[in-house]
Amino acid sequence: MSFNEYTNSITSAYLIMGMPIKITEVLGKNSAVLHSDGLKLYDAMVEEYKASNQITLSFSNITHCTTAFLNASIGKFLSNYPNPLQVKKDLLISDLPTDSLINVKINRVIENVLDEKKRTTYDASIRTYFHED
Repeated sequence: MSFNEYTNSITSAYLIMGMPIKITEVLGKNSAVLHSDGLKLYDAMVEEYKASNQITLSFSNITHCTTAFLNASIGKFLSNYPNPLQVKKDLLISDLPTDSLINVKINRVIENVLDEKKRTTYDASIRTYFHED
């Protein structure tokens, strides 16, 4: 079984139409810090959006979250659609700790995608990072 098949089988196990995507279940841990973890969540988001045109992300029990993780998941997800503002309306965030900066980080990532100038820079940075010209 290839790595992608393995990841897809794990991701699919957590996607039940209309149910929140529980980040701790997708990642198998309480920290959301790595870029690669963000890509796992991104894959789960794409599948759920195809199935139901709405996504709820549950941050329940997430103790650490970085912008690298959020850019690789939420940022990449929103930037892949021609109208990220419309897609943002279909994205719900739940179970954020009240004393956490996660919400501030999420809002910053979303603002960066929605701001066209920043979006162009973000897209160029991603292409450079992955050597896509």
